[in-house]
Parts: sequence; structure tokens; C-alpha cells
Amino acid sequence: MPRHEQPADAELIIPVTYRDEWQDGLGARGWKMDCAIGDPVLIAATGFCGEKVPTSVLIHDMLDHYVSGFGLSGHRNEAKATLQLGLRTGAEVASSYAQLAEDIIVSGINGETLSQFLPPALCTLLPIDAANDRERITALVQRLGRAAVKDVLIEQLWDCGNLGHAEAITSWQRRGLDYARRSAIGLCLQQLLECAERHVDELSLTTAQGQFSIGNTTCAVTLTALFNDTAEFFARLNVDSANRPTPAVSALTLHGRST
Repeated sequence: MPRHEQPADAELIIPVTYRDEWQDGLGARGWKMDCAIGDPVLIAATGFCGEKVPTSVLIHDMLDHYVSGFGLSGHRNEAKATLQLGLRTGAEVASSYAQLAEDIIVSGINGETLSQFLPPALCTLLPIDAANDRERITALVQRLGRAAVKDVLIEQLWDCGNLGHAEAITSWQRRGLDYARRSAIGLCLQQLLECAERHVDELSLTTAQGQFSIGNTTCAVTLTALFNDTAEFFARLNVDSANRPTPAVSALTLHGRST
């Protein structure tokens, strides 16, 4: 990792890896937090954020999951992080909870057993002779109807999200980060991610190691990749910078020459 000077207020370093194709059975192009590489549920994400949410999935993973103190996968953790995403970006989350509920009905619960996730009133209705949770949720749907089960699951997901709110605030504070500044921090990280991804694409890098430095007033991204010689990239940006300015790029080299 190149030794560039980090912003003085940097509180948290998150290592990341970029690959143009991940050999994880999914084959996606993009970024993963290093701590998420071993999780078979998590797919790599690019800097694309779409029209409804102003930050990408990687920023969601970093801020709404990792910084907020939630696990990176599992329906309960995703319910907590989804609410944090909505509070941070203003995006509506009802449709996300509806989709999570649908996923549970179709594929079963992830990260815990169905009896651990469901409210007690529904747990008593689960068949004890079922072979697995997918059979249990199927039996529950057959008994109560799909719409009724989905409504209960959505309500439970909302409850999980609300219960995780205080946990998220505590986690941000414990890391020395200002929870009230999470929206600005997210937009800052998104700009840095887009800038780093442009350079990765311009250099046609197949893989790169890097890290995001997250602070209350300044964030930064550092990348390095073996491409014959070392390609190095460093950019930083003030969290409160207006009008989405181009991050200040302090170093970018390829084949030993400045670019």
C-alpha cells in the first residue's frame, strides 16, 4: 500500500478489493470490502447508484452495515441496514422490506433459524415435523395464506430495523464518527468511489487493493495494483464540499511514469 498522508481527522479505515471478475460463483465485476470476501451471500458492487438512491451498494455496505455495527448478511441485519439507508439518503424502504419478505417466503431465512426470526405467535404455528425452514415457511403459507404471512414478515422486518436504530447511533459514536453527518459522508465516499473506478477502468486493471479512510470532515481513497509496475492512486475530498467537485487526486502512476 502506498504511504500517502491520510487526512488528520480520519477515524476509520476500511480495506477494499476490486476485481474485474470475482471467482466466487457469481462472476460479478466490482468492489468488496475485504471483510466481506468470505461471505458467499455478498456480491461485488460497482459505483453505480441508480436513480432512487444517491449512493451505491458498496457505500451501503460500508456505512449502513459495517459502520453501523451490523453484520454484512442475514435478513435481520439487512432489515436494520435498510432502515439506516432510508434515514441516510431519504429513499423509501417499504418496497425493500416487501422484497425481503418475499425472499424469505421463497428461499427461507438467512443468518438464523425461522423460529428465531418469527414473532412467538407465528412460531407456535410452525410444523415440528418439517425437514427444514423452507418446508416450515411453505406450510405456514399454506395454513395462513401468502399475503398474511408476507404482512407479518414485513412487520417483523420493520421492527428489526427500528430496534437497530439506537445500535447504529452507538456504533458510529464508538468509532468517533458523527452520526448526524452520515448523509454528507456517504455522498463524499460516493464521489471518491466513482473517481477511483474511472481510473481503474481507464487503466484496464483486473484487480486492485485499496482502502477508504472515513472521517467527519475529510474522506479519502487509496488504491494500488500490480500491472507490470505499480499503479498507485490516491484521492481525498472534504465531506462538506458543495456541488460534487472532482476529488483532489494526489498520485496516479502507471509503468513508472506519471499520468
